[in-house]
Amino acid sequence: SMRMLLEGEVDALWIYADQAHLYQCGDGVAADWNCSLWEGFGTKYAYIQTGMVSYTVGGTTLTMSKKGSGIPAIVNPCIQKFKETKSYFEICQKHDLVGSCFPNSHFSSLPKPNIWEIQAPQLNTTCADGYCSCPEA
Repeated sequence: SMRMLLEGEVDALWIYADQAHLYQCGDGVAADWNCSLWEGFGTKYAYIQTGMVSYTVGGTTLTMSKKGSGIPAIVNPCIQKFKETKSYFEICQKHDLVGSCFPNSHFSSLPKPNIWEIQAPQLNTTCADGYCSCPEA
């Protein structure tokens, strides 16, 4: 999809807002992807509409089931209950994901959000930074 964007076959694509950051190649990166496709961040391409989180009920899909099976009605309350525990916080902490986890009463403070976690209208960046702000018209 990135090749199609750079070659003008498509005008936009939907990817995670940290993907360009994660796919930058440099010293110490053992890339198993085409690094040249991700060059030009902020010059050849940039993100618009970052920080869209309305789709996240409990994070990225954890289970898949046949429609009408009733599995979500069983699993979702368990996920919600677990997200309120100290164990959930400790897992987030252990894997250095505190800023990406859903905070509960065990989170005493949250780190400053990464730029890709900030909603576009609140950004203080330009497209040259790779993340276009969304100024009021």
